[in-house]
Amino acid sequence: MGKFALFLAAALAFAQAAADRFEGVYAGKELRLELRAAGSSSYAGSLQVQGQTYPVSARTVNRRLIGTLQSGGNRYPLQAELNGGQLRLESEGNVYLLDREVAVISVHEHPMGFTVRPAAGWSARNNENGVLLMPPDAAAQSTEEGYIAVVQDGYNAAQEAATVRNMSKQFVEHGGEMRKAGVRQQSGSVTSYYWEAPDPKSGKLAGLKVYLIPAGNRVNLLLAYGLAGRIAAREPELMQMVASLRKDAPKPVPATGPLADNTPLAQQWLRKLQGKMIRQFHAYSGMSSDKRHMLFADGRYTFRSNSMVAIDVPGASASSIGRGREEGRWQIREINGAVFLRIQYSDGSTGQYRLTQDARNWYMNGEKAFAVDPE
Repeated sequence: MGKFALFLAAALAFAQAAADRFEGVYAGKELRLELRAAGSSSYAGSLQVQGQTYPVSARTVNRRLIGTLQSGGNRYPLQAELNGGQLRLESEGNVYLLDREVAVISVHEHPMGFTVRPAAGWSARNNENGVLLMPPDAAAQSTEEGYIAVVQDGYNAAQEAATVRNMSKQFVEHGGEMRKAGVRQQSGSVTSYYWEAPDPKSGKLAGLKVYLIPAGNRVNLLLAYGLAGRIAAREPELMQMVASLRKDAPKPVPATGPLADNTPLAQQWLRKLQGKMIRQFHAYSGMSSDKRHMLFADGRYTFRSNSMVAIDVPGASASSIGRGREEGRWQIREINGAVFLRIQYSDGSTGQYRLTQDARNWYMNGEKAFAVDPE
């Protein structure tokens, strides 16, 4: 599977989990809550009350935030629910309504080296997959909707149709009752694909639309998810934003020089990962994968992956084995308090992987990972 298809798979997962995105800053008259991703569906952060700051840890359970606040050696339960841009926080019998803080800017930069110009009134924030774009009336909407933009290397026009068919297949496999499946449209330089199905909870029509502008092996991408009417109403702004995406030629990771930014957090991750192999395992529903990222002490990088799909049903069985290999150089960057493993691949493309941890595990791009000695 190419990098273009991998991004769309990640974007589809983002769309399906859009309601679980609690990362951000929320403020009210008495409280200010800051949450950052700490792993798969888990968060860490702090709560400010009357000038005092208390650590907070939480995770999402059925689209609600469940966690604890630590004060003086004691832990107090809290839970929260997100409604548009407003967070309803409950703790010790008290209820607080907190509004998400957003910064409206003319050009927004992502650590992967690309920029996007939000439409008038829109705001933006980064996650590991791209830039999350928020419309000006998001706080007033109870409807789930999400928008994510990225400039993606590794685009292959020959894979485009197969990727769209695979996304349609995923909808059907997840029980989607498709009204429209990957309908292609062309408007100037922008190509779009659109899926539409009734929301199983509300019965209203929900849409998923992918906008793309290819340029060689690079593509501007914007994914929109929400009620069909909302996506249609926002289309002029979405077209404007996908066309505004820009990415300069990547600056190569130097063969000599520091392997990490000179910040305490980046240096902490450097001590943890330099000279180690990062391994990530997955096994589910007849599928398994083993990914190995080798971070050599001198900055060289190699990636190896093995995957297997096995099908065993009455009267038939089959299996498929896939392998992947990449080489390049690595570096650890800290940007706005977030730490990334940056890879400069031998083909000139770059990759950026968010590093997070909680009290028990650490994660790369939200997937549990292990740092082990090389074999």
